[in-house]
Amino acid sequence: MKSVREVASDPALRETYAAMRAAEAARTPCGLFAAGSALGAALFLWLAFSVWSGSGSFARTLPAALPGVALAACALVQAVRYSRQDDLAQEAFRRFAARTVEVALEDGRYEPRGGIAEAEYLASGLFPKSDEYRTGGLVCGREGATAFRFARIEAEDVEIERDAKGRVRERRRTVFSGVWFIADFHKHFSSHTRVVPDTAEKVFGKGLGRWMQNVGARGKLVEMESVEFEKMFAVYSDSQQDARYVLSPSLLERLTALAKKHRGLRAAFFGGEVVLALPGKGAYLAKTAAETAEGLAASLLAGIAPYVGLVRDLDLNTRIWTKE
Repeated sequence: MKSVREVASDPALRETYAAMRAAEAARTPCGLFAAGSALGAALFLWLAFSVWSGSGSFARTLPAALPGVALAACALVQAVRYSRQDDLAQEAFRRFAARTVEVALEDGRYEPRGGIAEAEYLASGLFPKSDEYRTGGLVCGREGATAFRFARIEAEDVEIERDAKGRVRERRRTVFSGVWFIADFHKHFSSHTRVVPDTAEKVFGKGLGRWMQNVGARGKLVEMESVEFEKMFAVYSDSQQDARYVLSPSLLERLTALAKKHRGLRAAFFGGEVVLALPGKGAYLAKTAAETAEGLAASLLAGIAPYVGLVRDLDLNTRIWTKE
């Protein structure tokens, strides 16, 4: 990933920043007029109500009511204009963020409304199908020899309950909320291996926990040699040999270290790729109060750097296994 100085020196980036600031400047008067008109309308209408309460005379109330109605209409018009200008300002910021990613990353691309298809999410075998699935903020790029992409995902189950009086209450349970990261893996393999948090052994102990892990599991349980890793994860695969080949001692250490940063980390290895499910807020490429193009670019790059850095964290650019 390029440095902030390299990114900020891009002429097109500075043009998009200027366009964003112009859109924000056009939005401000509309908001001020809307707020002022609303306040004026409230004062006149309160005055009209006071007159009506005291005299009950429509003729005396009308002079105070008419300005209030006019100002209320003005406030509504300005609020609509502000909403439109705000949409333009938000779109201008998204263009700035997209250009920042394009310049910073090799083959960089940012699609605010793009994401990870639900079918691809389910194919990992890390989570079951949910009632609701949302995704967005797709970032694609290449770091060295490794192509990657990541996006935010929100998956929820929805339960509808009725009480004795027939009242309906909706309960939502988060299945996954965070960043979904996909990258080329640096070894050839044809199997499907999953790494998931080892909750069964923690709750039920080693004997019963191992039995419960195997019941209904997708693939067979694979025992790894790292004691620390085994305390944190359970590994399932349709090929014991492939699982041990893919999950080298070095990778076990790296996944263990990564899990300490991302509680609830899950991973899958299939289709020549590695998938990481990283729970959390997953906030990146968010608008900040930076007042210069370089400052805003710096905050955006700081937001995506931890995910781009996963290529380094997992040592995916080391290609000693002949995969090109």
